Amino acid sequence: MKKKILSAHRKRWLDNNFHKIARKLVDLLHETGHKTIYIGKNAIESKNGIDLGKKTNQDFVSIPFRRLIKLIEYKAYEYGMEVIEVDESYTSKTSPLANIFEVKETKNKEVCQGKRDGDIFKDKVLNKVFHADLVGAVNIIRVGAKLLRLRFYENLKTFFIKLCNPVKLKLIDLFYKVSPESLRIGSSRWGASFPAGWMEKSGYLNTFGT
Repeated sequence: MKKKILSAHRKRWLDNNFHKIARKLVDLLHETGHKTIYIGKNAIESKNGIDLGKKTNQDFVSIPFRRLIKLIEYKAYEYGMEVIEVDESYTSKTSPLANIFEVKETKNKEVCQGKRDGDIFKDKVLNKVFHADLVGAVNIIRVGAKLLRLRFYENLKTFFIKLCNPVKLKLIDLFYKVSPESLRIGSSRWGASFPAGWMEKSGYLNTFGT
């Protein structure tokens, strides 16, 4: 009897937070002008049938991520937004400036133009170090939207700076502190690492332009 009560409480707690997370994410993306949401599906499929131990199973494996995706799809539909699940293989192991489609087709690590080591991605094109999960997120967008080049981002300097600076949020921060304005990075703060005109001088705008 006690197990049933705890199980029902857990389900209500997850549903409540999943609704809040889905609403916040969809509202945030809608307010910032996004029309499509791309979700990597491998992380969800890879935990099917696995056993990572009692504690990890409780913290990760037993979480119904498919339920969260369905809620995101439902709430996105209210705004006329589309949700697309994307095969995320090689996305966190490939430079944002490399041909991700060639990598996925050939499975040639040399084409990745970089190497992942834990949470770190060492980009050989720019000779910079990025966060691997952020690189993966960018490449999931590229694969989903079939984008070879990076001109979809209006400020490439800010774009690359964001790849170096992951933000870890608690649920309470996501619900009450994150807004479209809070996600913006002031250009004056980051100018030293990426001098003015570095993209143009390096030729990346010509190589990866539209």
